[in-house]
Amino acid sequence: MIGGKGDQYISDLERGRGRPPFEVLCALAEALDVPMFELFSFQGIEDDSKSLKKKIETWMQGSDTEEVRKLYRLMLVAFEKRSKHT
Repeated sequence: MIGGKGDQYISDLERGRGRPPFEVLCALAEALDVPMFELFSFQGIEDDSKSLKKKIETWMQGSDTEEVRKLYRLMLVAFEKRSKHT
């Protein structure tokens, strides 16, 4: 539970359904251990595939096992959502 909100609420936000109040954004950023502005960061969104793969490779080289596991889980969720919408 984040900011007093359950899993379904957070899932809806991930899909762009809803507009969370400031307090929920603060709680979400705290739970993710990131500054709130990173929830709105779209850096690299317009990069080509080759550039993005290079950024991922560079990041992974400096990451520990737990960070790589987190990225892997995020990628699984992202690909699962994409496959459901195609």
